[in-house]
Amino acid sequence: MDKPRKQRSCAPLTFEGAIARLLDAVEIIKLRNYIKPHEKKLIQDAFALIDQPRKEPKSKADKRREDYRHFLKQVDSECGPVSVSVCALGLRKTVFGRMLEDRRLRLPMMVKKHKSDLEIPFLREVVQDLRDTPTGTEQEEEFLTGIDNQDNTQEIRDQIYSTSTSASDRTPAVSPEHLASESRAPELQSDPTEKPRAMQQGSLSGRVFALKHEDARAIVMSEQIASGVWMTEPYDMASLPFITIPITHEACVYFGAERQRIL
Repeated sequence: MDKPRKQRSCAPLTFEGAIARLLDAVEIIKLRNYIKPHEKKLIQDAFALIDQPRKEPKSKADKRREDYRHFLKQVDSECGPVSVSVCALGLRKTVFGRMLEDRRLRLPMMVKKHKSDLEIPFLREVVQDLRDTPTGTEQEEEFLTGIDNQDNTQEIRDQIYSTSTSASDRTPAVSPEHLASESRAPELQSDPTEKPRAMQQGSLSGRVFALKHEDARAIVMSEQIASGVWMTEPYDMASLPFITIPITHEACVYFGAERQRIL
Protein backbone atom coordinates (compact mmCIF):
# COMPACT_ATOMS: atom_id res chain seq x y z
CA MET A 1 0.00 0.00 0.00
CA ASP A 2 1.43 3.37 -1.00
CA LYS A 3 2.35 5.74 1.78
CA PRO A 4 -0.09 8.68 1.93
CA ARG A 5 1.38 11.77 0.34
CA LYS A 6 1.94 14.65 2.71
CA GLN A 7 -0.19 17.65 1.87
CA ARG A 8 0.81 21.18 2.86
CA SER A 9 -2.02 23.64 3.34
CA CYS A 10 -0.21 26.50 5.12
CA ALA A 11 -0.14 29.60 2.93
CA PRO A 12 3.35 31.06 2.36
CA LEU A 13 4.18 33.90 4.75
CA THR A 14 3.87 37.32 3.10
CA PHE A 15 5.86 40.51 3.70
CA GLU A 16 2.86 41.91 5.56
CA GLY A 17 2.61 38.81 7.72
CA ALA A 18 6.33 38.85 8.51
CA ILE A 19 6.35 42.53 9.49
CA ALA A 20 3.18 42.00 11.54
CA ARG A 21 4.96 39.31 13.55
CA LEU A 22 7.95 41.60 14.16
CA LEU A 23 5.80 44.54 15.22
CA ASP A 24 3.81 42.31 17.54
CA ALA A 25 7.02 41.05 19.17
CA VAL A 26 8.19 44.64 19.66
CA GLU A 27 4.85 45.69 21.18
CA ILE A 28 4.82 42.80 23.66
CA ILE A 29 8.41 43.41 24.79
CA LYS A 30 7.82 47.15 25.17
CA LEU A 31 4.70 46.56 27.27
CA ARG A 32 6.51 44.00 29.41
CA ASN A 33 9.71 46.09 29.55
CA TYR A 34 11.99 43.09 29.91
CA ILE A 35 12.93 39.95 28.02
CA LYS A 36 12.41 36.47 29.38
CA PRO A 37 15.26 33.94 29.78
CA HIS A 38 14.20 31.89 26.76
CA GLU A 39 14.04 35.08 24.69
CA LYS A 40 17.59 35.95 25.75
CA LYS A 41 18.58 32.49 24.60
CA LEU A 42 16.95 32.99 21.20
CA ILE A 43 18.82 36.28 20.74
CA GLN A 44 22.14 34.75 21.78
CA ASP A 45 21.57 31.83 19.42
CA ALA A 46 20.85 34.22 16.56
CA PHE A 47 24.15 36.02 17.05
CA ALA A 48 25.96 32.70 17.38
CA LEU A 49 24.45 31.63 14.07
CA ILE A 50 25.54 34.86 12.39
CA ASP A 51 29.11 34.26 13.52
CA GLN A 52 29.17 30.77 12.05
CA PRO A 53 30.92 30.35 8.68
CA ARG A 54 28.86 29.43 5.66
CA LYS A 55 28.51 25.68 5.18
CA GLU A 56 27.43 23.92 2.02
CA PRO A 57 23.93 22.55 2.75
CA LYS A 58 23.69 18.75 2.70
CA SER A 59 20.06 18.48 3.76
CA LYS A 60 16.84 20.48 3.92
CA ALA A 61 17.60 21.34 7.55
CA ASP A 62 21.03 22.63 6.50
CA LYS A 63 19.39 24.71 3.76
CA ARG A 64 16.90 26.25 6.21
CA ARG A 65 19.73 27.02 8.61
CA GLU A 66 21.86 28.66 5.93
CA ASP A 67 18.96 30.71 4.54
CA TYR A 68 18.15 31.94 8.05
CA ARG A 69 21.81 32.68 8.82
CA HIS A 70 22.10 34.71 5.61
CA PHE A 71 18.94 36.65 6.47
CA LEU A 72 20.10 37.49 10.00
CA LYS A 73 23.53 38.48 8.73
CA GLN A 74 21.99 40.91 6.23
CA VAL A 75 19.72 42.40 8.90
CA ASP A 76 22.73 42.80 11.20
CA SER A 77 24.66 44.60 8.46
CA GLU A 78 21.81 46.86 7.31
CA CYS A 79 19.88 47.50 10.53
CA GLY A 80 22.01 46.55 13.52
CA PRO A 81 21.79 44.15 16.47
CA VAL A 82 18.45 45.35 17.85
CA SER A 83 16.69 44.44 14.61
CA VAL A 84 18.45 41.07 14.66
CA SER A 85 17.11 40.51 18.17
CA VAL A 86 13.56 41.36 17.09
CA CYS A 87 13.85 38.99 14.11
CA ALA A 88 15.12 36.22 16.40
CA LEU A 89 12.01 36.64 18.57
CA GLY A 90 9.38 37.34 15.92
CA LEU A 91 10.63 35.34 12.93
CA ARG A 92 12.14 32.07 14.03
CA LYS A 93 13.73 29.71 11.55
CA THR A 94 10.68 27.52 10.90
CA VAL A 95 8.45 30.57 10.36
CA PHE A 96 11.01 32.24 8.08
CA GLY A 97 11.19 29.02 6.09
CA ARG A 98 7.50 29.35 5.18
CA MET A 99 8.27 32.30 2.92
CA LEU A 100 8.77 31.90 -0.80
CA GLU A 101 12.38 32.35 -1.89
CA ASP A 102 11.90 35.71 -3.59
CA ARG A 103 10.24 37.07 -0.45
CA ARG A 104 12.95 35.69 1.81
CA LEU A 105 15.62 37.39 -0.28
CA ARG A 106 13.82 40.74 -0.20
CA LEU A 107 12.81 40.59 3.45
CA PRO A 108 15.97 42.35 4.78
CA MET A 109 15.00 45.41 2.71
CA MET A 110 11.51 45.35 4.23
CA VAL A 111 13.00 45.10 7.72
CA LYS A 112 15.21 48.10 6.93
CA LYS A 113 12.15 50.15 5.90
CA HIS A 114 10.60 49.43 9.30
CA LYS A 115 13.82 49.81 11.29
CA SER A 116 12.51 52.76 13.33
CA ASP A 117 9.37 50.79 14.24
CA LEU A 118 11.46 47.88 15.49
CA GLU A 119 13.51 49.90 17.97
CA ILE A 120 13.38 48.83 21.63
CA PRO A 121 15.33 51.37 23.74
CA PHE A 122 16.11 49.19 26.75
CA LEU A 123 17.12 46.30 24.48
CA ARG A 124 19.73 48.49 22.82
CA GLU A 125 21.40 48.85 26.21
CA VAL A 126 21.80 45.10 26.77
CA VAL A 127 22.06 43.65 23.27
CA GLN A 128 25.86 43.87 23.12
CA ASP A 129 26.17 41.87 26.34
CA LEU A 130 23.83 39.26 24.87
CA ARG A 131 25.92 39.15 21.74
CA ASP A 132 29.15 38.66 23.66
CA THR A 133 27.75 36.01 26.02
CA PRO A 134 28.35 32.45 24.78
CA THR A 135 25.34 30.14 24.66
CA GLY A 136 25.03 26.66 26.09
CA THR A 137 26.58 24.08 23.78
CA GLU A 138 23.66 21.63 23.72
CA GLN A 139 20.93 24.15 22.91
CA GLU A 140 23.25 26.07 20.59
CA GLU A 141 23.90 22.92 18.58
CA GLU A 142 20.15 22.36 18.25
CA PHE A 143 19.72 25.89 16.91
CA LEU A 144 22.67 25.77 14.53
CA THR A 145 21.86 22.37 13.07
CA GLY A 146 18.21 23.16 12.49
CA ILE A 147 16.81 20.77 15.12
CA ASP A 148 13.85 22.54 16.70
CA ASN A 149 13.42 21.01 20.16
CA GLN A 150 12.49 24.22 21.97
CA ASP A 151 9.00 25.14 23.03
CA ASN A 152 7.27 26.36 19.85
CA THR A 153 3.90 27.16 21.42
CA GLN A 154 3.60 30.70 20.05
CA GLU A 155 5.02 29.67 16.69
CA ILE A 156 2.72 26.68 16.25
CA ARG A 157 -0.31 28.67 17.37
CA ASP A 158 0.36 31.37 14.78
CA GLN A 159 0.91 28.79 12.05
CA ILE A 160 -2.31 27.00 12.98
CA TYR A 161 -4.18 30.27 12.67
CA SER A 162 -2.63 30.93 9.26
CA THR A 163 -4.34 27.84 7.85
CA SER A 164 -7.76 29.44 8.25
CA THR A 165 -7.00 33.13 7.64
CA SER A 166 -5.59 34.62 4.46
CA ALA A 167 -2.33 36.46 4.89
CA SER A 168 -3.86 39.65 3.50
CA ASP A 169 -6.15 39.82 6.52
CA ARG A 170 -3.22 39.90 8.95
CA THR A 171 -2.03 43.46 9.40
CA PRO A 172 0.35 44.95 11.96
CA ALA A 173 -2.63 46.36 13.83
CA VAL A 174 -3.98 42.92 14.68
CA SER A 175 -2.52 40.88 17.52
CA PRO A 176 -1.97 37.12 17.00
CA GLU A 177 -3.17 36.58 20.58
CA HIS A 178 -6.46 38.27 19.71
CA LEU A 179 -6.78 36.28 16.50
CA ALA A 180 -6.09 32.99 18.23
CA SER A 181 -8.66 33.69 20.93
CA GLU A 182 -11.28 34.33 18.26
CA SER A 183 -10.55 30.99 16.61
CA ARG A 184 -11.45 29.03 19.72
CA ALA A 185 -14.55 26.89 19.47
CA PRO A 186 -17.53 27.80 21.67
CA GLU A 187 -17.41 24.37 23.33
CA LEU A 188 -14.33 25.41 25.32
CA GLN A 189 -16.47 26.19 28.35
CA SER A 190 -18.48 22.98 28.10
CA ASP A 191 -19.65 20.97 31.09
CA PRO A 192 -16.75 18.67 32.16
CA THR A 193 -19.23 15.96 33.19
CA GLU A 194 -20.77 15.80 29.71
CA LYS A 195 -19.80 12.85 27.54
CA PRO A 196 -17.25 13.88 24.87
CA ARG A 197 -18.94 14.77 21.59
CA ALA A 198 -16.44 12.63 19.67
CA MET A 199 -17.50 9.61 21.73
CA GLN A 200 -21.17 10.44 21.31
CA GLN A 201 -20.78 10.39 17.55
CA GLY A 202 -18.58 7.30 17.54
CA SER A 203 -15.93 9.19 15.58
CA LEU A 204 -12.79 8.10 17.41
CA SER A 205 -11.52 6.41 14.25
CA GLY A 206 -9.96 8.15 11.27
CA ARG A 207 -6.62 9.19 9.85
CA VAL A 208 -3.75 8.97 12.35
CA PHE A 209 -0.75 11.31 12.40
CA ALA A 210 2.45 11.04 14.45
CA LEU A 211 2.83 14.17 16.59
CA LYS A 212 5.85 15.27 18.58
CA HIS A 213 5.86 15.73 22.35
CA GLU A 214 6.22 19.49 21.89
CA ASP A 215 3.13 19.45 19.65
CA ALA A 216 1.02 18.12 22.52
CA ARG A 217 2.52 20.70 24.86
CA ALA A 218 1.82 23.48 22.37
CA ILE A 219 -1.81 22.39 21.99
CA VAL A 220 -2.36 22.29 25.74
CA MET A 221 -0.66 25.65 26.37
CA SER A 222 -2.30 27.43 23.44
CA GLU A 223 -5.96 28.08 22.71
CA GLN A 224 -6.64 25.23 20.30
CA ILE A 225 -8.54 22.86 22.62
CA ALA A 226 -12.12 22.59 21.39
CA SER A 227 -13.83 21.16 24.50
CA GLY A 228 -13.20 19.15 27.66
CA VAL A 229 -10.10 17.01 28.19
CA TRP A 230 -10.75 13.36 29.08
CA MET A 231 -8.62 10.63 30.64
CA THR A 232 -9.43 6.99 29.89
CA GLU A 233 -8.36 4.15 32.17
CA PRO A 234 -8.73 0.99 30.03
CA TYR A 235 -10.44 -2.06 31.53
CA ASP A 236 -7.70 -4.09 29.87
CA MET A 237 -4.86 -3.80 32.39
CA ALA A 238 -2.32 -4.51 29.65
CA SER A 239 -3.26 -1.26 27.90
CA LEU A 240 -1.91 2.13 28.91
CA PRO A 241 -4.21 4.94 30.06
CA PHE A 242 -4.61 7.77 27.56
CA ILE A 243 -5.98 11.29 27.30
CA THR A 244 -8.45 12.55 24.69
CA ILE A 245 -8.05 16.21 23.75
CA PRO A 246 -10.54 17.47 21.13
CA ILE A 247 -8.83 20.18 19.08
CA THR A 248 -10.05 22.85 16.69
CA HIS A 249 -10.35 22.19 12.97
CA GLU A 250 -7.61 24.79 12.40
CA ALA A 251 -5.21 22.75 14.54
CA CYS A 252 -6.23 19.57 12.71
CA VAL A 253 -5.54 21.14 9.31
CA TYR A 254 -2.15 22.41 10.47
CA PHE A 255 -0.91 19.14 11.96
CA GLY A 256 -2.40 17.14 9.11
CA ALA A 257 -0.19 19.11 6.73
CA GLU A 258 2.92 19.32 8.90
CA ARG A 259 3.17 15.86 10.45
CA GLN A 260 3.53 12.35 9.05
CA ARG A 261 0.41 10.28 8.53
CA ILE A 262 0.87 6.73 9.81
CA LEU A 263 -2.64 5.26 9.34
